[in-house]
Amino acid sequence: MNSSDPHSVLKVWIAAINDRNVQAAAELYAETATLFPTFSAHALRTPDERLRYFESLTTRPQIKVNLHERTLHIDQLTRPQCIVSGIYRFAFAVDGELLNFEARFSCLLDMVSPRPILHHHSSQVPRGLA
Repeated sequence: MNSSDPHSVLKVWIAAINDRNVQAAAELYAETATLFPTFSAHALRTPDERLRYFESLTTRPQIKVNLHERTLHIDQLTRPQCIVSGIYRFAFAVDGELLNFEARFSCLLDMVSPRPILHHHSSQVPRGLA
């Protein structure tokens, strides 16, 4: 991962989900990070909560995440922090049918930390707006 490129953090996160590597995904989050996940109504504030969520998410058949590259936006805050936002698509099978779920996200990153995600919010885009 290029420690100076916020896009690379997102690429590592997506690859970890796509590879079902829950440990790699969870290790991107700072110890005290908050995750508002796409498929849960609860804020996840501990490493164990985030790990259990990723374990559950990656058990979904045919799970895949793809970034809509054109939606990616990076807001540089006081260095070394930035906000990365955009839209990604989750795909997985439900009752044997492959479904797509568009989600908007934002991540607060500390680009000098080995665990750069400080805050991550992700929510499904309302169906009429996707």
